[in-house]
Amino acid sequence: MAAVFFSSIVSQLFANESRENGAIAALPPQAISYEWSKWSSSATSLFAEVSTRLPSPLLPPQRTLPNTTFILLIFFTAAVLYLIPISPYPRTTRGKQIAAAPFLFNMAFQPLFFNCSITCFHMAIAVNSIAIASRMFDIYYVQPWTGVPGKLCRPHFSDKPALPLDPIARAKKDLDLDSDDPTSDCSDAASDVKQAGNADRFLMWNTERLKLELWAPLRKISQPRAATANNTTTATSTPTTASAPQPAPTQMSWRGLMVRFILYSILADVDIFLLSFYTNADLQGLTIPQTILFIHAFAIFIMVHMFGLCFSVAIIYCITTGQMITTSEWAMIDNKLPCFALTPAEFWVTWHTLFRFLWVDLGYLPSKRFCERRFGPERVGYRVAKLIKETLPVFAVFSLSAVLHAYLVQAVWRESFWGQFVYFFFQAVAVMLTKAVERSSFGRMVLKTYDAGGWKVRTAMQAVAMAMMIAFHLATVPMFIEPYKRNNMWLTVKKRSVLWWMFGK
Repeated sequence: MAAVFFSSIVSQLFANESRENGAIAALPPQAISYEWSKWSSSATSLFAEVSTRLPSPLLPPQRTLPNTTFILLIFFTAAVLYLIPISPYPRTTRGKQIAAAPFLFNMAFQPLFFNCSITCFHMAIAVNSIAIASRMFDIYYVQPWTGVPGKLCRPHFSDKPALPLDPIARAKKDLDLDSDDPTSDCSDAASDVKQAGNADRFLMWNTERLKLELWAPLRKISQPRAATANNTTTATSTPTTASAPQPAPTQMSWRGLMVRFILYSILADVDIFLLSFYTNADLQGLTIPQTILFIHAFAIFIMVHMFGLCFSVAIIYCITTGQMITTSEWAMIDNKLPCFALTPAEFWVTWHTLFRFLWVDLGYLPSKRFCERRFGPERVGYRVAKLIKETLPVFAVFSLSAVLHAYLVQAVWRESFWGQFVYFFFQAVAVMLTKAVERSSFGRMVLKTYDAGGWKVRTAMQAVAMAMMIAFHLATVPMFIEPYKRNNMWLTVKKRSVLWWMFGK
């Protein structure tokens, strides 16, 4: 988490378009037509309702702090929240919770009530503040209250030997939660804590636990994979039993990472340069093809920045440690591009994974345990229990993501946040419908036809699926990007484009 925090701040150093001196200003609400693309009619009441600015802001106007003061306060608050668990004082969980409360309050609310003159700094700090505050709320209060540690710190609560690669919960498929095996992680979580015999271990960290937390968004483990794997193999293997061959992990040096980093940097430069010619007023009369291009350009604008962040940190790690990285252990290094996703579920699996472990620990797992306790088969029946167990955790994860994005648009621009909630609600519904169709007889027939067909059949089916995804994005993405579009968010970083300095002035 700290790696994302520091890197996202550094990545904005040259984006110095300020509120005071910059010429970029949001258009007044009365001057904005919500018919920003010809496919979106002003008669669309839902779009108008969720995207219209509130007549009276929910929060008071922000006070502007000096840039240095604003940033140092957040840095200091984050450092204290990470250091309290490793400090010997206070000696109890309750004491650490009380000590962390004012710092957690400041982390969550400073970007809401205060800002700085540089918009990009404020935006980057707002994203990191709500992410760190959510994670710290889970660590300090949710996990001790529920008695179940997160996936990340599970080995610290159990005397069981660790597996060769003990990744954090970066995706739901890593958790094996649907297994009925009583030895699964979900069923053993509470027993592991009971075996520990001391609830105060939740906030009694050692240096290894701190390292795991600091690397959490970017790297899955903090210990060399080879050494852990060798130790486990020695302890578990016998001369008469041959273990199944495992595929060799893909490793990359800083040179290989640098090639892809340069490619993403060039793509980001071209994308920012092209977007810099358009303002909110220029986007009002877009045609459908132009709207498709704009949505893709906006998505690329966000995606390449995420890729650049992950690759830059991985390059720094390789250079400073002299080691190669294992691509499966690093977020987004071996991700597929989400623009080629054929279903909403596949899109969100391939979208950036920096905060996925946070949503799993804070949203998915508690919802899963709640469903198992309150909606068991003996209470509501097997089918209803299975439906609730699969649906509620997915909606919990997307709700947390909606809260993060609603917080961002409120903190930076005081925009309406309902569009964020509606957008992520539709995404959750689409993901659940995708899973339902895949399990249906129609879905099995489509998959069978795809597997048995030649390249022409597969290409045609992929084209149909991508066309359906484009239509789905056209119907939902405007609700999400309206606050960013209205405030010309991409123009605040146009000076990061080399092409803009050469040809765009």
